[in-house]
Amino acid sequence: LVWDGGGAGADAPAGVASLTFGFACNTGETAEIVCERGALRLATPAHAPTRLTVVDRNGCPFARPGAADGGEREETFEEPLERLPYHSWPLPRPPISYPHGEGMMYEAQHVEDCLAQGLQESPWYPLDETLAVAKVMDECL
Repeated sequence: LVWDGGGAGADAPAGVASLTFGFACNTGETAEIVCERGALRLATPAHAPTRLTVVDRNGCPFARPGAADGGEREETFEEPLERLPYHSWPLPRPPISYPHGEGMMYEAQHVEDCLAQGLQESPWYPLDETLAVAKVMDECL
């Protein structure tokens, strides 16, 4: 996927995304967001990671990723699933439909908050954004 900056002109930020997906193979389900001066690495499973690594290349923005020339620093943050409120609930707990699914509780809480406020869509993730993502996914499939 290539983003042209939204048609905002030559000075607008642009980017390229590379996606790997497969039904017949294990792609590892990791994610890396690379920017001019660093990156964010989400550990597997990317849909509910428990580890985030922040790569800072401000010391040398043109350093090759992973190069041993001292051009980057990494800091890793861990958030074990056991720290999520779900694991403090008394047994028996409601079943989780897929591994690491307890991380979806924050989305569910946000939906509850929106409904309590009489909202029919989230101000953080409006319907237009949902439809845009669905169109991209349709094009990919």
